[in-house]
Amino acid sequence: MNLHELNYLAIAVAGVAKFVIGGAWFSPALFVKPWLAEMKFTEEDMAKAKARGMAATLVPAFLMGFVQVFALAIVLQAMKPACVWCGAGTGLMVGVAFTALPIATDYLFEGRTVRHLLITAGHHVTTMVVAGLILAAWPK
Repeated sequence: MNLHELNYLAIAVAGVAKFVIGGAWFSPALFVKPWLAEMKFTEEDMAKAKARGMAATLVPAFLMGFVQVFALAIVLQAMKPACVWCGAGTGLMVGVAFTALPIATDYLFEGRTVRHLLITAGHHVTTMVVAGLILAAWPK
C-alpha cells in the first residue's frame, strides 16, 4: 500500500458525494418519513434535534463517511480495477459485506424490520457503489 499514490482529490469528491447522497436519501423526497416511522421518531423529535444543532451529528457523520471512502480507495488501489464498473462492483462488495451484513446481523438481534434494514443499509451500499465509481473513474 502506497498512500502517496492515492488520488486525494477523488477521495474528497467521493466523500462529499457520499454525504450529499445521504442528505438526499434521508430527505422528504426519499426515505425520511419511513425512516422516522421505523425509528418511532416524530416530527417534533426531529425539530428538537434541529434546535439543539445538527453539527454535532453531521460533522462526525461526514468524517466517518470520509474514512470509509478512504478505506475503499486503499482497497481499489490494491485491486487495480480494470474498469469503472469494476470500481462500482468493489464498492458494492464492500458495502454489502462490511456494512449491510453487520447491520443486518444487529437487526436480527434487535428485532428491527426488513424495511428499516433496507433504508439504512441501502443508503450505505448505494454510497459505496457511487464512491467506487468515482474512485475508479478518476485514478491518479
